[in-house]
Amino acid sequence: VTIAMAEVVETSNPTGLPAGTLDENLRVICAEDALKIIKIKPAGRSLMDFTAFVNGSQTRPGDLFMKIDNSNASP
Repeated sequence: VTIAMAEVVETSNPTGLPAGTLDENLRVICAEDALKIIKIKPAGRSLMDFTAFVNGSQTRPGDLFMKIDNSNASP
């Protein structure tokens, strides 16, 4: 997936979740603060609201967004 639109939400991480984890409010935990995802583009699909994506997928708190290494990708 590609996160197409998000906003920074000031928050602490009292649970100690690793960066990239969805918290109980479905925000992505960062080293500082969190991201509230607004729009997302799943692979092979159109841009959509994150709420619609969550409602139609198995996305739940505790899921982890991981960085994909594109350094070997063709231009």
